[in-house]
Amino acid sequence: QTEQATQQRAAVSNGRVIEQRPKSPFRCKGIEMMQIIEINGSEHPVKSGSRRGNIILLSAFVLTMAFAFAAFSIDIGYLSVTKGQLQSAVDAATLAAAMELNPNIDQTAVETNVKNAASEVAGLNAVGNHSGLLLDPSIDIELGRRDWNAANSAFVFSFGPKAVPYNIVRVTGRLDDVWNPVTGQV
Repeated sequence: QTEQATQQRAAVSNGRVIEQRPKSPFRCKGIEMMQIIEINGSEHPVKSGSRRGNIILLSAFVLTMAFAFAAFSIDIGYLSVTKGQLQSAVDAATLAAAMELNPNIDQTAVETNVKNAASEVAGLNAVGNHSGLLLDPSIDIELGRRDWNAANSAFVFSFGPKAVPYNIVRVTGRLDDVWNPVTGQV
């Protein structure tokens, strides 16, 4: 066998490849090719080189890419779920706050009731890894007024303490900082 391998190596180095054909015409899966070379007028089959180590490299690369894709997919899924939870919590807080709007009572009491209701309902809604959404009433909950402007045929929105009696509320939710309701600090 070693003599035959030596002849094949010599044939590859000294001869020229005249054709490539399948090793077996009856194989169904993965056709292996062999080379036929010509040396001094006679044809000799030559085995192709070993590829046993290539599958390890290819497998390592494919597995690395599969794990990276899976991790990326999980992160994107988590972001989408958290965004939906944040939107639901803010919507619920806004609806609770809007139910407290009343133009017929003292607007200072309305402001207090609106901010308490929004904060309470937001705290009941889990968002991401947090058990409830925390709102800073002085920043995240804004009261205002919506009036019809006949000259422009559009609504005019104004926010702040001068926009009384209040008839709209805006709630902003965020997950960048966690507000501590005891200390009032971020």
